[in-house]
Amino acid sequence: MVCQTSSGTKVPSRISTGYYSKRTRDGRNMSRMCRAFWMAPFDPSDPAVDESSNKDPTEGPKFECGIAPAHPGLRIIGGQATWKGKWPWQVALLNRNREPFCGGTLVAPGWVLTAAHCIRRRLYIVAGEHNLKKRRTREIRVLESHIHPEYDVETVDNDVALLRLATPVAFDESIGAACLPDKPLPVGSLGTILGWGKLNDRAVNGSDILQEAQVPVTPQEDCRQVYAEYFVSENMMCAGYKRGRIDSCAGDSGGPLLVQDKQTKRWTVHGITSFGEGCGQRFGIYARVVNYVSWIKATMATL
Repeated sequence: MVCQTSSGTKVPSRISTGYYSKRTRDGRNMSRMCRAFWMAPFDPSDPAVDESSNKDPTEGPKFECGIAPAHPGLRIIGGQATWKGKWPWQVALLNRNREPFCGGTLVAPGWVLTAAHCIRRRLYIVAGEHNLKKRRTREIRVLESHIHPEYDVETVDNDVALLRLATPVAFDESIGAACLPDKPLPVGSLGTILGWGKLNDRAVNGSDILQEAQVPVTPQEDCRQVYAEYFVSENMMCAGYKRGRIDSCAGDSGGPLLVQDKQTKRWTVHGITSFGEGCGQRFGIYARVVNYVSWIKATMATL
């Protein structure tokens, strides 16, 4: 079911962490009250964002961003498994029960970039792992969650959040930070998406092994045509294929869309997996990170 807004633009009656569907992307069934707007997608038993702070984690020395180990060369939908250390900035978000349900990207030793709709009262992250079935040796509590002040739960516009870690991670061969963009990503660019989400629309659980896939960035007008019933703002970008094939899916929300600079070979996070229609059916929609770099830097600098 889709709720109708007063302006005539349809908004999803249910949210999914990665895509709109009958179930949320973290596996929870949600029911919505349809008025003139879409109700907030939070669990009644877990309603608030924990922004308490009892210590001030230091960021440590300057660090290099976007440097990944050399590797040859993608399951998300139509992708392939990765190997340990290949994507050192990828983290898994865990709920209060230590269950993975979203992804995120390290952008500094003490900070993770993710989707606003992934935020819960109590969160943990796992860094430096690609197989979540193995013992999690680097599980860190999230100290504070900072949702973008203009996040709109009706349209999922500005679907961006920063997580401040209780203890900054130590960078090594399997943990590092992705770079933030300094310019928009051109249409046609080939991006890499990552996640531990479902491998197909019929799967019950996500993948234990981190998956990767490559998707092209599509023109905004094509995206709006395909998603004519939804609001697609300039803070969003589409990537993938009109008829699906390769896509992010349930459990991939909050994870990155990355592009490697051809000259410097550094990886930059240009998108945050936000929503879409099903899995592998239409374009995926991602928060456009370049629009939030000032807010990201200001938030990290003031704490």
